[in-house]
Amino acid sequence: MSGVFSFRVRRGFAPCAATLAVLIALFGVPREVTANNVTVGCAGAQGGPFDYTSLNGALAALKAASYRDHYILVSGTCTEVVILNRMENITIVGSGGAVLAEPSGVQTTYAVFEIFGAAGILIEHLTIRATEARRTLLNIYDGNVEIRDCVFEQSSHEGIFVHANSNVSIRNSIIQDAGSGIRVDDNSSVSIGAVDNDLVPTVVRRNATGVLARNDGVANIHGETLVTENGTGVSGQGGTIAFCCEFGERAVTENFEGLSLMAGSKLIVQGPFRVEGNTYLGVSLAGASARFWYGEHTIRNNGAVGIAVSHGGNLHLSSNATIENHTQAGISLVGGAASVTGNPSIRNNGTLGNELNGGIVAMSGSVVSLSTGSIGSVTGDVGPGLLVTHNSTARLQRATVSGNQAEGVRVAALSSVLLLAPNTIIGNAGFDLVCMPNSYGSGNSTGVGRMFCPAFDKLLSPPAGPGFD
Repeated sequence: MSGVFSFRVRRGFAPCAATLAVLIALFGVPREVTANNVTVGCAGAQGGPFDYTSLNGALAALKAASYRDHYILVSGTCTEVVILNRMENITIVGSGGAVLAEPSGVQTTYAVFEIFGAAGILIEHLTIRATEARRTLLNIYDGNVEIRDCVFEQSSHEGIFVHANSNVSIRNSIIQDAGSGIRVDDNSSVSIGAVDNDLVPTVVRRNATGVLARNDGVANIHGETLVTENGTGVSGQGGTIAFCCEFGERAVTENFEGLSLMAGSKLIVQGPFRVEGNTYLGVSLAGASARFWYGEHTIRNNGAVGIAVSHGGNLHLSSNATIENHTQAGISLVGGAASVTGNPSIRNNGTLGNELNGGIVAMSGSVVSLSTGSIGSVTGDVGPGLLVTHNSTARLQRATVSGNQAEGVRVAALSSVLLLAPNTIIGNAGFDLVCMPNSYGSGNSTGVGRMFCPAFDKLLSPPAGPGFD
C-alpha cells in the first residue's frame, strides 16, 4: 500500500502565538493533550521522537482534551485493542507500512478496532491484522467511517463489520483471509469502491464469504471492485446488493459460488458486470429478486448454471447480457419466475446426456417470459434452447431461438407455451417447437420452422378498441 498520506484542512479559531503562550503559562496545559496533530510510534517505528507509544493511548488523551478534530499519524506495529468511542472528525493515517495487530492473551473485546457512535472518521494507509485469528478486525457500530488504502487480513470472524445504522465507505483497500470479508447488517450501508476514478480497485478475496448483506443492510459495489477466491463471493440474507455504475467493471470471479441471495434479499445490477469462473454456479436467487438493468453483463463458465432461480425467486434481465458455457443451463428456474428481455445472448450451455439442460430450463411451476430483441438470441445450446416442463409456462415474443443441438422449444409434463408474433424459431437440430401429448402451445406460430405440437391453439386476436387501427 502507498505510504503517502494527506491532511484534512479544517476551519477553526487560530489564536495568535502570544495569546497561546499566555494561555499555556496561565493554565499549564501539556502539549500532548492540546495538539490536534499527534504522532504514535509503536514497535519498529523509525524516526521520532513520538508523542505516544500506542494508538489507544493517543485517542484517550486527545478525547480528554476534545472529542473532535484530531489527526493521528501512526508508525510501526501497534499490538493492542483500540476503542474509538463517541468522537468526531478523527483522521488516523499509517506511515511506512503501519500495522495494528491483535494482542495475545485473554480476549476482552469483540474486535481489534472498535468504533462506536462516531462520525467523520477516516482510516488510511493502515494494515489491521488478527494474528490470533479470533476477533473481528474492525467493528463499526452507529458510526460514519471512511476507509482508504488499507489492508484487513487474517480473522476467523469479520474483516469489517458494519451495523446499527452505520454508513461506511471503503476505497482502494484489500480485505482477505477472514470469515466474512465485509458484513453489513441492521439498516446500515457500505460503499465499496469509487463510482468514478477508482484508480486502485478494492479487492475482497480468500474469505469464507466475500461480501455479506443481512437484515436490511445495503452493500453498494462500485468501480472496478473485484470479489474473488472466496467460498461465496457475495451473499444476501435479507439485505440488498447493488452493483453500479458506468465506470469500470465489477467482477465476481473464481469463487466456489458467485452470488447467493436468499429470501427477502435484492440484487440490482447497472453498468458493466462480470460473473465468471465460479466453480459451483454463477448467481443463485432462492426466494430473492434480481434486476439486471442496462450495461454489458457477462455470466460465463460458472459450473452447472449461470443464473438459478428457485423457491419463488424473481429475475428481471433487461440488459445486453451474455450467459454462456455452463454444464447444465444458462438460466435454470425451479419454482421461480424470469422476465428475459433486452438483447440477451444465451448460448453454448448444457451437456450431452443430461435431460434437464439447455439455454433456459423452466420446471416445477416456473414462469418465463422471453424476448431477445433485435440482436440477442438463444443459440448453440447442447439441449433445447428453451425447455418448459413440470407444470411450467412460457411466453415468447420477438424471441430468436436457433442453432441449438436439440429442439428450439420443448414443452412437456403438463406445461404450456404462448407465442406472440413475431418470433424466429428456426434451424434447430430437432423440431423448432415440440409439444408432448400432455402439454400444448397456443398463439401465433408465424416464424416457427419445423413444428410438432398437435394441440396447438391458434388464438384469434381480439378486435381493436376505439382509437386503434
